[in-house]
Amino acid sequence: MELLNEYIEAYLSTLRYLDEVIAEPADEYGLSFEQYLIMNQVAKEDGITLSAIVNNR
Repeated sequence: MELLNEYIEAYLSTLRYLDEVIAEPADEYGLSFEQYLIMNQVAKEDGITLSAIVNNR
């Protein structure tokens, strides 16, 4: 049981850290993370279509 509790604590602390790291680029521009991902995809993929964006999300 102790091992499970340690795993859960490690998992939750990692998620909190990842959330901060992931949100940082979006926060800089006042975007949601989803908006940031879409804009990043548009910037990287020349000629991307709306359908491709929707399929990717």
